[in-house]
Amino acid sequence: MSAETGIRIAHLTDSHIAPDDSLVRDIDTRQNFEAVLESIADEHPDIIVLGGDLAAVDGDLEAYRWIESRLADIEIPYLIIAGNHDNTDNLKSVFKISSEDNEELFFAIKIGNYQLIGLDSSKGRISNIQLDWLRETMSSGSVPSLLFMHHPPLYCGCEFMDSKYPLENREEVFAVIQNIPTISHIFCGHYHTEKIIFLNNKSVFITPSTMHQIGQAGLKYKEVSRLSGWRKIEWNKTGLKSSVTILNP
Repeated sequence: MSAETGIRIAHLTDSHIAPDDSLVRDIDTRQNFEAVLESIADEHPDIIVLGGDLAAVDGDLEAYRWIESRLADIEIPYLIIAGNHDNTDNLKSVFKISSEDNEELFFAIKIGNYQLIGLDSSKGRISNIQLDWLRETMSSGSVPSLLFMHHPPLYCGCEFMDSKYPLENREEVFAVIQNIPTISHIFCGHYHTEKIIFLNNKSVFITPSTMHQIGQAGLKYKEVSRLSGWRKIEWNKTGLKSSVTILNP
């Protein structure tokens, strides 16, 4: 698909890569990540967006270096946003990332007739610096844009994650997004599940983890699947299509 007529995006998130080949909750997250990358490579997307929580141990450099080496092998361009288990300085160093800010990792990237926006919720919230930048960046623009952020900007009906680990300033963030007509679709991770929420003409897509999945019902943590997943996004002038690929062992 030509970037002028459309764009194909692979969204993967919450890989929680452990240091030194160790397991996370008795799960081989490196093996899962490699299987997801192989599945993505078979689809030949234009770009991959890694949606945060790349490392299991917060900001682990060795995990980041391992991920970078695997991405180099498949030779598909990629973008990275930060989750609450990430360290933005380490991400910038390993992946040679430039950002709009020295301390946070956020960006607006134009690809043909489209724009991809990434926000940094590694501190559990979206800072005022980012919100001001988002308002200014989008105030005079007419370029259709997709927004990527690790934490969903609203409650999602996932009781455990909504109660324990939601975005702290979600109402403020969603209010800003609501006032940006060129952003209709938001892609997130963090919740380790697959779901789509529609609110006030905005759609929020939650992409499943490459590690494992968490139940949506109940106030207690419950692992419901050890299958890995990723999201395919096809976006062109006629609209957006999205589907999730779940890998069977």
